[in-house]
Amino acid sequence: MRTAAALCRFLHCVVRSQFRGSHSGDALPVPSKSWRIASASCDAQNKQASERGMHWIFLGCPGVGKGTYASRLSKLLNIPHIAMGDLVREELVQVTPFAEKLTNMANQGKLLPDDVILDLLVRRLQKEVRYGETGFILDGFPRNCSQAEILEQVTDVDVVVNLRLREDVLIMKC
Repeated sequence: MRTAAALCRFLHCVVRSQFRGSHSGDALPVPSKSWRIASASCDAQNKQASERGMHWIFLGCPGVGKGTYASRLSKLLNIPHIAMGDLVREELVQVTPFAEKLTNMANQGKLLPDDVILDLLVRRLQKEVRYGETGFILDGFPRNCSQAEILEQVTDVDVVVNLRLREDVLIMKC
């Protein structure tokens, strides 16, 4: 069992992919050699995860391709892609007291607190059990060490991918 501190280090440095160039349209950049080597080392973890499904996390700054890669892998592996932004937007359109609370926070320009984000995630992971889904790819979560500590108590994580893109390429994309 990993400690929360180890998970925090894990979130920052397990797999670092440095892409060359930019991607446009449907063309994806070619991952660096470090990505391919790290990917090959996942075989043992995949065996353990086969019974409960793979639990992966994609991290990176906005525009780096987390959602693109996560959605494509999700389809390929037949596991859900869970994007925290999508969960928040789905909740905001509901007519519930919780949605009203989220709307008030969003209208004030506040970041949603960890407990609210984690509540959304836990409810989504409970759907996984109810619908018989196996595994998931989390997109952009956790964002800080306190979220990582709580996530560690909720589920085991098999792989964390920290996607990076050169700053000049990110600026061009914006």
